Amino acid sequence: MRHYFNTELAKKVGIVAAVIYNHLAYWCKQNESEGVNEREGLYWTFHSAPELVKFFPYLTKRQILYAIKKLEDNNLIRIGCYNKLGMDRTYWYAVTDYSYTNYEDTNLYLGE
Repeated sequence: MRHYFNTELAKKVGIVAAVIYNHLAYWCKQNESEGVNEREGLYWTFHSAPELVKFFPYLTKRQILYAIKKLEDNNLIRIGCYNKLGMDRTYWYAVTDYSYTNYEDTNLYLGE
């Protein structure tokens, strides 16, 4: 599997956060193209921490959560909870207009 990142974004938030950003941005774009998961004028993707650890087996849960917090603190993503069940702790992520404007990669790529 290949993971990609924007080098300018990596300078700002680090490689781990840039890789995770690419993953989230890819799925937000996919959902936008399919017209699903639109809330508050943004397109969202949702992932649990165990799902992200499986997708990024070279990262720990702690590293992933730290990177996500870094992305949120830098206004690159928004975090929400739109689950139907109150006990469902899966977070939803949306890429902000700011990040699309400043770090849009035309080659968002999920991997093989």
